[in-house]
Amino acid sequence: MIVFLHGYLLDGSGSNLWTRSMVESLCRQGETVHLVCQEGQPECYPFISEALAYHPDGRRETVWQRSTPSMYSGTCILHKPLLGGRLPVYVVDHYAEFTDVRPMVAWCDEEIEVYLHQHQQVLRDILKTYPIRVMHANHAVLMSVVAQRMAESCAVPYVITPHGSAIEYAVKRDQRFYRYAEQAFRSAQRIYALSTEMVDRVTALFPDLPDLARQICLLNTGVDTSLFSRVPLHQGAKNLHRLYHDLKSQCPVADAAPIVPRLVAQMRDSACYVVDTHGLADGLLTNGGDGCDLSGVATWLQDTGYGQHKVPDVENLRALTEVDVTQTRVLIFVGRLIANKGLFTLIAALPGILSQNPHVRLVIVGHGPQRAVLEALVFALSAGDADLFCRLLHLGRCIEPHEVAAFAPVRAYFEQSQGEWEDYFLRAQRHVRADRVIFTGYLQHVELCHVLSLSDVAIFPSVLAEAGPLVFLEAIAAGCFPLGTDFAGMAAGIQAAATVLPAEVGDIMRLRSDPANTVSDIVRQTSLALQTNGAYRQSLRDWVVAEHDWDQICRRLRQDLSYLTGCSTDGCDSN
Repeated sequence: MIVFLHGYLLDGSGSNLWTRSMVESLCRQGETVHLVCQEGQPECYPFISEALAYHPDGRRETVWQRSTPSMYSGTCILHKPLLGGRLPVYVVDHYAEFTDVRPMVAWCDEEIEVYLHQHQQVLRDILKTYPIRVMHANHAVLMSVVAQRMAESCAVPYVITPHGSAIEYAVKRDQRFYRYAEQAFRSAQRIYALSTEMVDRVTALFPDLPDLARQICLLNTGVDTSLFSRVPLHQGAKNLHRLYHDLKSQCPVADAAPIVPRLVAQMRDSACYVVDTHGLADGLLTNGGDGCDLSGVATWLQDTGYGQHKVPDVENLRALTEVDVTQTRVLIFVGRLIANKGLFTLIAALPGILSQNPHVRLVIVGHGPQRAVLEALVFALSAGDADLFCRLLHLGRCIEPHEVAAFAPVRAYFEQSQGEWEDYFLRAQRHVRADRVIFTGYLQHVELCHVLSLSDVAIFPSVLAEAGPLVFLEAIAAGCFPLGTDFAGMAAGIQAAATVLPAEVGDIMRLRSDPANTVSDIVRQTSLALQTNGAYRQSLRDWVVAEHDWDQICRRLRQDLSYLTGCSTDGCDSN
C-alpha cells in the first residue's frame, strides 16, 4: 500500500491532474492507494471507493462509500483533513468550500504549524491503521514536511515529486519554505523529477545537499492518450455541438449585465495619462506615477469574481460551434488566465497573426483574475484605441502587482517599434474582431479534449519557469502543433518532441524566452506552424503515446518504489 500526500483537490491541471492520473493508473494496476487531499466530491472519480473525514480533534468518520468498478483491480481510499475553510495555496484561486484562501507565503508561522499538525495527525492514523509501505509527497512544500516529520518516528520511507508552482511561488520567495523544502529533500529516499529541466532546477536550488545525485529519479509527465486524440473534423464538430448542449443544460445562465463593457467604460473615464505619438512604450509599464491609479478599478473587478470560477462559458462555446472548421484554422491557449502564462504577450501578437492569417480564430481556455482585462484588450485592439490598450495593461499589473516581468515582452515589443505604433493599431483595427477570439472559460479534461481535437496550433507563451506543462503533451496527443517558450520544462518538452521532426520543423515550436523577441516570435512561428498543415501530427502523437502515456509512467514509478521498499532489485535507471 502507498499513501499519496496531496494538499489540494483532484480537479484541474498541474499537480492535481498529475495526482489523479497517477492514482487512477495505480488502481488499474492493482495497488491500494490512500490519498490525503481536500477533494470534496469523491463520487466524481470512479477509482475512489471510500472517503474519510478527519476533524481537528482527531475524530474520524466515513462520509462516503461504494464498490470499486471492475475496471480497477486496486482501489483508492480518500482521507480529508477538515481545515475549517482555510487553505494555503501557491497561486490564489476560488474554492467553493474554502473561505480563507491565501498564498502560503502570507501565512504566519503559527498558522503553518497548525496546518502541518493536522496533516501529521491524519497521516499518523493512516500509518497505524493500514500496512503502508511508502509515503509519496507532492510538491516541495508543505506535504513533504508532513512526510519528513512522520518518517522521523516510523519506519516508513518517503519520496517527493516536486512541481514548479511550489518552487516558484513559495520556496524561492520565502526563506521559511526554502528551509522546509531543503530539510525534507535531505531525508527523502527519492525525488522524482518530471523533466530533465526539473533535475537541473532542483540541483541548482539545493547545492548543499550531498546525496541529490543518488536521490533524483527522472519520471516523464503524462497524458491520457485515449482521451486526447485526433478525430475527423466532421466528428469533432459533432462532438463539440453535443458538448455545448450538454453544458447548456447543466450550467447557469450568464449574468445579464456583461462585465467587459462596464470595464471599458470605467477605463475610458479613469483619470489616467493619455498616450501621445511618442509615448507608447514609455507609458506602457512605468512603475507608479503617471497619474494612473487604477487600484479602485482592480478591486471592483476582482470583487465581481468575473472569469475566476471553474465553470465553462456556455454562450462562448456556442460561438465556437458556429465556426466552420473546414474553412477556419484554430489556435488555442489552455491555462490559468494570469500574467505569468504569457497571455498579454499573445494578445499583443494578435494584429500580426490575424493580418497574415485572416481565417484564424484564437480560442482561450481557462479561468483566472485577468479574464476581463484580456477580453477588454481584444476590444481595445479592435477599436484601434492605443490609450485604452495602455490603461488595461496598467490594470493587469494592478491585479498582479508582483508579476512585473510578465509584462516585459509587451513593453519590449513597442520599444522596438518606435514610430510604427500607429501602423500597429491601424492593423489591429482592421483585423482584430471580438468574434475572432473566443474565451471558453474553464473546461474539464472530458470537455477540453473536444476543443483540442479541432485545433491546429497550440500556443503556450509562459514567462514563468514550469516543470513540464502537461497541456503541452495533451495538445500533441490531440493533433495540435505546439509552440512554447523555449526555457525550463517547456524547453525540455520541445527538445524531446523535436527528435521525431525534421530540424527546421522542430525549431518552429520554439518561442525565444528573451522578452525582446517574444511577441514577434509568436507572430512568425504561428504562421509557420499553420503552414505545416498537419503534416507532422501523427509523428508527434506516436511519440507521446510511446513516451508519455500515464500507464507507462506509473509502471516505472511502481518499479522504483518496489526497489526502495526491498520488493525488487530494479531501481530507477536514469537521473
